[in-house]
Amino acid sequence: MKTILKQLGIFSFAVSMMFGITYLLTGDRFMPFIPSEHFYAVAHTAEEQQRVGGHYVYETYAVNTAGKKQFLAFQTERPLPEGTYVKLYVKGNYIKLIQETTAESIPSTMRNSLH
Repeated sequence: MKTILKQLGIFSFAVSMMFGITYLLTGDRFMPFIPSEHFYAVAHTAEEQQRVGGHYVYETYAVNTAGKKQFLAFQTERPLPEGTYVKLYVKGNYIKLIQETTAESIPSTMRNSLH
């Protein structure tokens, strides 16, 4: 019985170390327990964007489908016109995908809280 408990303890330690190292190296991008969310945001004026290493960085508030507002920063390879709506696929602190969208595709309650 002690042998089984010892092996179970070693296995649990190894699994927790694996998840810990994965989190330290990649953040929450590959963590299976963190759900993905959809956020909507509006790209702001050229004065509010920064160019860093060939990418345009936008920092803005975004709203998810539950109405939660969160400050996010995302990068694009080209500048976005002012007022462009974007849909962000977010997992934890990692933004997986940025997709331009139209105002009509965003629910009106969420669209109103973006401005």
